Amino acid sequence: MSGSDSSTGVASTDHAPGLWPVLLFTWLTSFGTAVGWNGIFYVTQHEYGFSAGRNLVLGILLGASYALAAWFASPLTRLLRRLAGPGRFLSSRCVLGILLVLAAGSALLPVLVRAEWGIWACGLIYNPLAGLIWPVVESYVSSGRRGRALNRATGRFNYAWASALIVGMWAMVPLIEDYARWVIGGLAVIHVLTLPLLLFFGREPMGHGDPAHEYGAGERERLRRLLLMFRVSLVSSYALLAALGPLLPFLMGGVGIGIAWKPAVASSWMVMRLGAMIVMGNWAGWHGRGVVALVAFACMLVGFIGALTASGAFALIGALAMLGLGVGIVYSAAIYYALEVGSTEVDAGGKHEAFIGVGYTVGPIGTLALERAFGVS
Repeated sequence: MSGSDSSTGVASTDHAPGLWPVLLFTWLTSFGTAVGWNGIFYVTQHEYGFSAGRNLVLGILLGASYALAAWFASPLTRLLRRLAGPGRFLSSRCVLGILLVLAAGSALLPVLVRAEWGIWACGLIYNPLAGLIWPVVESYVSSGRRGRALNRATGRFNYAWASALIVGMWAMVPLIEDYARWVIGGLAVIHVLTLPLLLFFGREPMGHGDPAHEYGAGERERLRRLLLMFRVSLVSSYALLAALGPLLPFLMGGVGIGIAWKPAVASSWMVMRLGAMIVMGNWAGWHGRGVVALVAFACMLVGFIGALTASGAFALIGALAMLGLGVGIVYSAAIYYALEVGSTEVDAGGKHEAFIGVGYTVGPIGTLALERAFGVS
């Protein structure tokens, strides 16, 4: 029988599998998120001559395909597991490997197909595959962990993917001007080189953890309200990011930022988001305080409007940093309350990723509607 943590009343995690292979896998695979969600719009503008409107349409389709794949991640991965044949099932580790190989193949499409349809096909294949990959990875993050160990593991997972996005955007700087297609094609190489890490994964993740603490009925209800508030904020934050993302290449051009430095400048909000995550993860003074959501929303709104109206490069960078601060607060709080109130199924499953996909879909729809109605772009 396993021991228990007397301070939390939950089982210990003495037999939880090592986390470092999952974190390294997360870091390397997140380069795909950097390019697939953020960098692709610089490639389409520079290499294919996309307008702001076409970038927004692409953003809508990418978000919708990701959300649908993530929402149905469980039945879709079960379908993949049946490929072993009647009465046999592929392991979760094997499914993850198959998804990674398929993602690598789709990333090569813009390199192999010079026509514009290659970039559309790449985005509409790669992003749904990502919507299936991340729920599986997150199940390994929570594998065998409960309480404080689960919170620590989730925090490290956040630091891994958030820092990888920053490095990924900076890695685009020497490539975007002359080798834009390889910004995406290079993901195929990274994904193939990542495959050996799966040897350090278990065939299946262990059972998910429980809530971090036990609370009275009144306190639990208050925390559930905070969870709902931050879930709405989470969707809103990704909607703002997705509304802004397809326009950023054009906004940067308007303030004199050259194509080579656009991805690096875009990383300013990611740097601030990571900083906010680190502070939130190491300081508990914000726990249980609803005002945090108001502060975060104010930061996001000021940053979003500031980015749209910036008249110079430094003003744009400052606005993006303010946006990133709000986004980092929201993401950290949303995961914290999910773990405190619910179980790891909340953020380890496809539904969590689907909420993010909804935000990525709604944001460009709103911006495109404004662009069509009022000529705003």
